[in-house]
Amino acid sequence: MSKPRTSVTKPAKMISAVHRSDDAFLIQSRPSKGSGFFLLLWLTGWTVGCVVLAAHLIAEPSIGTFCFAIPFFASWLAVAAFLIWLWFGQESVLVKDDEILFRRTAIIELTTRRIPICEVTEVKSCRSSHTENDEHLEGVEIVCLGKPLKFCFRLSDHERSWIIQELSNAIKLDDRLSELSVEENDWEPTKLSQSEFHSRPLTPADGLSQPPSDSNWQLEQLPDEITFHRRGTFSIGGFLATSFICLFWNGIVSVFVLVLWGLMPGDAPPQGGEWWALFFFLIPFEVIGLGMLAAWLAVVLAPFSRTVLGIRGNAVFKEKQWPFFQSSKKINCLEVAQIHLRKADQKQGNLTTVIPSQETFELTFVSNQSLDLLTFKQLSQGDALWVAGHLFEFEDTWANAAK
Repeated sequence: MSKPRTSVTKPAKMISAVHRSDDAFLIQSRPSKGSGFFLLLWLTGWTVGCVVLAAHLIAEPSIGTFCFAIPFFASWLAVAAFLIWLWFGQESVLVKDDEILFRRTAIIELTTRRIPICEVTEVKSCRSSHTENDEHLEGVEIVCLGKPLKFCFRLSDHERSWIIQELSNAIKLDDRLSELSVEENDWEPTKLSQSEFHSRPLTPADGLSQPPSDSNWQLEQLPDEITFHRRGTFSIGGFLATSFICLFWNGIVSVFVLVLWGLMPGDAPPQGGEWWALFFFLIPFEVIGLGMLAAWLAVVLAPFSRTVLGIRGNAVFKEKQWPFFQSSKKINCLEVAQIHLRKADQKQGNLTTVIPSQETFELTFVSNQSLDLLTFKQLSQGDALWVAGHLFEFEDTWANAAK
């Protein structure tokens, strides 16, 4: 039986709006507009500067002026997009008898998602992957078999706790967790709580017969081979984020490169030791810029990539296929003693957070010496248990190894 929850009273003042009916529960929230007026004032002055730059570029076009203007234009677009979200953004979560519908809009529809109620395992507080003023934002997270749903950031602690309580009641989460109706859903909700473990060995009983509803993995099974494969997807958010960073950083670096070679209008190139000092000074910044360009290319080419996992003959393998590149790794099935389900490490403060991933689980194949042999990464919890379930069924080796 689940532990009784401490009742949270409704806050006297709320940012979000809550609506109830006999068969539905709706939460609507908007981002805080606290910094909107300052940003609007900043954007007004920045717009004047961008207009002057654009007029100068039209009157006297040159590659130097164009590169100089890129960071200004990129910053204007980024702040304008953020202002649109602050002023017009809205998140809606509609809980019905059998599903949860999520919608995020900002003048236009940005995101929609449907989550079957039977896949929800937990409603809890979460932290944002990015920081503001060196602090992570607190939000609400609906944990499920697929990718978790995170929303309602910037609420007060009291309001967030009340929203979590009301969502859990609307989903009837405590009732479902106490029933453990394995026959209907083919999984035990108590096994899937993300807050209770970081790593654990799996057994055939942990496997799922069906993937979560948002899974994009495909299964192919032959007499001596089983493979799981998926195509990469294009992320609009990732594209916009990496585009801004590339344009801003590389635009500034390109100005200094043009100065180095005397291509900026009205500037003579440095001479002698000054030229060599600037040359070596720019190298680390250029390397970082190339890394940012590589991240941008990875986002653009993601729809053309393909990830393949599975067993072929006596080998467990994984492959990553790109249009002009392919990497693969395989191990012998006989080396595997256990399959572990693990939470992926959440790194902060680096380029990996530019394209945030909510697929936070891994399947790791472990030897008798407790050495990691091979890891299937970027899986949701439901995908990981579904893949593991089929791997256990494919050969008796897995069942014997897990005992």
